[in-house]
Amino acid sequence: MTHPHVNKRPRTNKNQSTASLMELNDDCLLEIMSSLSIDDLSSVALCNRRLCRLRNHVSLDQTREGIVLIQEGSSINSLLDTISLHDWNSIFSRNRTKLKIVGLWGMQLPPHVASVIDPLDGVTSLKVSIKSSHNQQESLFRDADILSHLFPNLRELDLSYVPITGCPRVVLRAFGQRCPELARLIWNGNERHIKLSGMEYQDLSHLSELFLDESTFSSAIMREVYAGSNFDYYMFWNCPGLKRLSIKDCRLYDTLADTTSSLSQDILIKMVRNHPSIEWIRSDLSMENIAMLQEERPGMTFVSK
Repeated sequence: MTHPHVNKRPRTNKNQSTASLMELNDDCLLEIMSSLSIDDLSSVALCNRRLCRLRNHVSLDQTREGIVLIQEGSSINSLLDTISLHDWNSIFSRNRTKLKIVGLWGMQLPPHVASVIDPLDGVTSLKVSIKSSHNQQESLFRDADILSHLFPNLRELDLSYVPITGCPRVVLRAFGQRCPELARLIWNGNERHIKLSGMEYQDLSHLSELFLDESTFSSAIMREVYAGSNFDYYMFWNCPGLKRLSIKDCRLYDTLADTTSSLSQDILIKMVRNHPSIEWIRSDLSMENIAMLQEERPGMTFVSK
């Protein structure tokens, strides 16, 4: 029962809230918008023309995402045609910095063609979806050459679940050579039997964030070394600059026994204890081992979900 002397706050509908918000001056609105995420800023900009205009203010994050949709089964020729047709070079010279390519399958251009393509210098984040093919080893290697030429200023690359038939290091070397600022690599679902040492990533000199969830690592005689007392060898010792690492739901393939199992707790514990720079890790460490390691490395963040 409501007390008779207590005044209820009147309900305000959404239209009234928007109208009240629009009574604020531009400086106040910009101050509010500066606290919003990029996705929320994009949503706010759709409300009315005034907010759309303010969204482009120089004080706000001007990141935009563009998506290139290519007919499934198409080659990189289609990608280049799409970029040219829609004048992507001009668009990405302004605000858009994120690019997602969907439908890329293979390519038929010779490698020297990359030298005459104008790169999209404004793109700093690239997400690629490449469909598998029966003859993908040659085409994917060349795709890596051309893609790395197209986007020389990449800081983030997402190749999740991209199937390849060759060595991951050969694919990444092209990005390492042409994209010197690449710091964040996402390659979830990598089934190419990654080395425990992380040698595939050592050509990425600025790599600080690596996401390899649901991937498969390989080992032979070195398996016991990575779980044993030899402190010279631990997971990702070839990646001394790593700060964030995600290896949730990963598997270990034993090349001698031809069997696959989960990454052992011993291997994960040894890496946490010995890697010099990791500050954040998502893995399958047990809660008991996380509690133990948290005492040893109180500055590290452990994520289990």
